[in-house]
Amino acid sequence: AAKSHASSREADAIRADQGATLNFDVPVRIQSVTSYMRAHGIYAHNDSTINIKELTIERVQGTNNSGTVISSLYGIGVGRNAQITIGHADISGVEGTALYVSNTAGSNGKIQIGSGRIIVPEDSTNGKQRWAVDAITGSVFLNKDKNQDLTVVGNMQAGENTNLATVDASFTTAASSWKGAV
Repeated sequence: AAKSHASSREADAIRADQGATLNFDVPVRIQSVTSYMRAHGIYAHNDSTINIKELTIERVQGTNNSGTVISSLYGIGVGRNAQITIGHADISGVEGTALYVSNTAGSNGKIQIGSGRIIVPEDSTNGKQRWAVDAITGSVFLNKDKNQDLTVVGNMQAGENTNLATVDASFTTAASSWKGAV
């Protein structure tokens, strides 16, 4: 029988290393990202930028060798002074945090999504390890123009302890909705 071993590296479907700029003018579909340590559908490292016209993330998952689901699972994550801008997003199946801004004080990371769906699966353990948005520092803007359809299922958090952050989510159309807590 095959035996799996925990990796000491993270798995990123798309990653912009420090100072890089990536532009995608075509639809991007990420079917699955799996890791034993940490996983991102998309990650913009420090001082980098990623622009995507249309994004679908279907699954981000991970377990350690004992079968315990790991908590470092992210649909989209940004580091210090990094930015990710997405025109339309359909994010589901992230067994952790759909949108994550770095926990480094003074990070100034930013995630902007124009329209779409962000659906986080329910956590049957009630361990509060799953979030639609977790902006510990920096900013997350959802429907910044205030005229697009947006659906969010999952909790959102801005700031933590002494860190300040902004989550600006606008549910302004009849087709928009949010189910979750702050």
